[in-house]
Amino acid sequence: PSYAIDGDLDPLLSDYSVSETAIEDNSWWLLQFSNNQTIRSISIYSRQLELWIPAIISFTIKGLDKYPQGSCRLNITNFDSISSSAYGLSSYISYSATGDQVKRSIESIAGVGNVNVNRTLLPVCGIYLSSGCGDGVEHGYGYTYYITFLTTKSTPIIEIVDKQFTGGVVIDGALGEGSTFITSYLVTHVDIVRYGYYTASSFDITYPKGINGSTVNDGSNIWLTPFYVMLFNSTPASNLNDSLLIATWYQKYSSIDKVLHINLPTNYTVNYLKIQRTTYGSLSLAEVQVFSDRINTIGLYDKGSPVSPSSLMTPYQPEESFTAFNEIFYDGRWDLEIVQSSTTTSSNLAIEKISGAYGMISDYV
Repeated sequence: PSYAIDGDLDPLLSDYSVSETAIEDNSWWLLQFSNNQTIRSISIYSRQLELWIPAIISFTIKGLDKYPQGSCRLNITNFDSISSSAYGLSSYISYSATGDQVKRSIESIAGVGNVNVNRTLLPVCGIYLSSGCGDGVEHGYGYTYYITFLTTKSTPIIEIVDKQFTGGVVIDGALGEGSTFITSYLVTHVDIVRYGYYTASSFDITYPKGINGSTVNDGSNIWLTPFYVMLFNSTPASNLNDSLLIATWYQKYSSIDKVLHINLPTNYTVNYLKIQRTTYGSLSLAEVQVFSDRINTIGLYDKGSPVSPSSLMTPYQPEESFTAFNEIFYDGRWDLEIVQSSTTTSSNLAIEKISGAYGMISDYV
């Protein structure tokens, strides 16, 4: 339950920042304040659909003087979300293996699941290309293999091991030329092209806990709506009807987007905040925030048109928190782009009016 008050607005269950109850009738979530708390507004952040973006890892095997002859194996770890010690060793892979051959070798490891493998031929520079390949371009006699892990919900770790050449096993370097040996200056490395991660999804998916649903645009949320928000001075009952009878304030909500901002009609000094579903299912919350002041967003503006400018001490607030920028590790100047879709209206066929806006504020710091 504490995930809903951990300060993390991440709406994805798999990122361990969403509170979720068991599946039951009128499931509920209760927040008890340490003492009488004066509340004027509440923000509720909903759980969102999630989609796993699979990890992509590349490994490169190349020679500096010629195409290497031999084989190696891949030692793969960190692919099992249950056992961190699990590992798998592939069969021997030829240095000239096709993408399909590498795919079959990796998929033969128990627990790794399905993968896609794309092989690219490295350009040879300095001999056939007099201008070179340019800075940062991988080149040499060999291949880079790009592996997309389609099944595992993690970012596996790959190590190239048991490297063999014609004539024997060596570590990266050279073997003396001879009747059973060839000289080969080998270079190998592994790179993470993309870490695996969860992201919000707008696609139709199968929901967790066996609940099937489709994405809709009516504001419903399979893990929350419809629901009541209630305030209490004394400990509320678990039953919804009994809770409504003793609530100091309550309101029913049938829709929610990413966040629902609630301005209460007046200040309430209470001991409990309860959120309860009116239907069967689990109840999930990404975050719940309470404030002693009114929330001042454009979405809650109720003073007519045109919109009045905000005061210096109470500026308009964003509908969604800017805390998403906390994970961006770059400072300096930004461009803040403001976009509103334009629409065309007309009072008759001869006169058209265009509403909407498009603009940019540069040098946003």
